[in-house]
Amino acid sequence: MKQALITAVLFDWDLTLARALGDAPFSKRLTALFNFVGLPYTESEIAAAIERVKAQSGLTNPRQVYPQTRRDIINHYYRILKEVGYKQRSWEFGNRMYAAYSHLPTSLYDDALPLLQQLQQQGYELGVISNHSTSARPLMEKHLGALVKSENIIISQEVGIHKPAKGIFRRALKKMRLSPEQAMFVGNSLPVDAIAAVAQGGFRLGLWLDREDDGRDRALPPRVYRITGLGQTLDYLHPAPPKNPPTPRPTHPPTG
Repeated sequence: MKQALITAVLFDWDLTLARALGDAPFSKRLTALFNFVGLPYTESEIAAAIERVKAQSGLTNPRQVYPQTRRDIINHYYRILKEVGYKQRSWEFGNRMYAAYSHLPTSLYDDALPLLQQLQQQGYELGVISNHSTSARPLMEKHLGALVKSENIIISQEVGIHKPAKGIFRRALKKMRLSPEQAMFVGNSLPVDAIAAVAQGGFRLGLWLDREDDGRDRALPPRVYRITGLGQTLDYLHPAPPKNPPTPRPTHPPTG
């Protein structure tokens, strides 16, 4: 049976298409978030607290999986705040912190808009699946404009499911009226985005956006590939020429 063509490309949002405060480290983003909700800590205080939490957790790789659910992210924030002496804790204030991230100054990566425009021109349907707060929708719609339909933006808090769970990928496919074989997913987290899209969502391909280019030696499962820039997405949408094309047979004039 002939395999369906990829007709849609879906993306993660944060640190894939867009970033808060440019190339700022996580400590600067988190300091800005805490300051936004009225906690006047300095970046040096927050950076030191992050390192202590990492040491307590046994995390040596700063790129290990970051918490994905709203509850886990809020608990992570409170754990860091505890290290700087903040002892109060409430679910209401935790929700304010969770929503505050979308209010930080955010811009698209330089390679995001050109890729999205090219994909749209080539007729691909575009979508976003993001583990984010409901408050992020206006931000995404503002930056993505007419390139990604509003109904093709799936946000975890709105649907009550988070990546890497199967349900959020399937929800996006249903919304976009796609079969899994028609879709490819691109995201900056190997387990949460690229692997989960294939293993949980059944997507044809999952691309891991390794902007730091530090995963060259990582073994990847079938149908999961590593890229270092968004522009390389196009390489997986068009048939590649054979690596070793057959040598043409010599032709001889007819005899007799």
